[in-house]
Amino acid sequence: MKYPIAVALAIAVCLLACAQEAPATSPVAAHSAGAMAAPKAYVRIVVQFRNPSAIDARAFVQRLQAAGHPSVHYIGAVSGDTHVYRLQHAPGQSLQQVLQRLHTMPEIADARLDDKIKVP
Repeated sequence: MKYPIAVALAIAVCLLACAQEAPATSPVAAHSAGAMAAPKAYVRIVVQFRNPSAIDARAFVQRLQAAGHPSVHYIGAVSGDTHVYRLQHAPGQSLQQVLQRLHTMPEIADARLDDKIKVP
């Protein structure tokens, strides 16, 4: 390998980015009219793909949205086959139900809660 230090540094930066805490909500935003509605349930999920080279990232996000997650955001890669997403799940839907639904998708080898960060 030509640049082992650069590769190690890139991996460390990716892992550090995944471990960062989300910024706190400002007091002004907490009192806005939109904040009076039911709170949105967001969760960060670590997804490991069976065949990452066959995944079309845009189509995968659209499938997640069609499966009942109105807001899906790609956070970043942990490794070549493992990526982190932030999902908004339906009110009343448990984290266990979200994970079960993800496990039924054929392209996913594993899906688990990203417990390294808290999402507002």
